[in-house]
Amino acid sequence: MLAWTDYAEWQEQSQACHWTIELHAFTDRITCGGNTTFEPAIGGRGTRVTFDGRIELAPDDMARVTGAIGTIGTNAVEAFIQKLLPNNFIKLTKALSSYLDQQA
Repeated sequence: MLAWTDYAEWQEQSQACHWTIELHAFTDRITCGGNTTFEPAIGGRGTRVTFDGRIELAPDDMARVTGAIGTIGTNAVEAFIQKLLPNNFIKLTKALSSYLDQQA
């Protein structure tokens, strides 16, 4: 199972969150981080959430990563992570939106 710890720092002035994700496995070979920004949208009646992230795979050691996971290639690992992270942020954004709607 893929598990990780998410570290986030809210920056009030810029209405942005800087985050890093530390995988519980392969911490020396895979790094991930980025920013999520919040801007007014829809004439002030909504919020635009922009997700900007990066995933860095250490090319020299990826053979060990893919060997430990199974017979999949580096591109498959990268594609899996690239799909997983945005999907989780979408779920988080929808949950936050629902919560805020209930508070209003």
